[in-house]
Amino acid sequence: MDNAARGSRAGGRPSTRDAAIARLPEVYAQALWLRDAGVPRSRIAARLRVEPQSLDALFVIAEAKLGTLLDEDA
Repeated sequence: MDNAARGSRAGGRPSTRDAAIARLPEVYAQALWLRDAGVPRSRIAARLRVEPQSLDALFVIAEAKLGTLLDEDA
């Protein structure tokens, strides 16, 4: 996935949030990057090979892990 899809700032330098997302386990990072890029839920589920109804829980876990990383960096 390229930096544009990940929401990097202009100039190619990732934001603090993007840098923290990059430190997440791959499935959580991809889920957040895809959601932030506006990819439809059905395509996110297919890309991650999960059932669409599991996405809400996956996003909750990903955001919780991301929050922990951001708190550590603060």
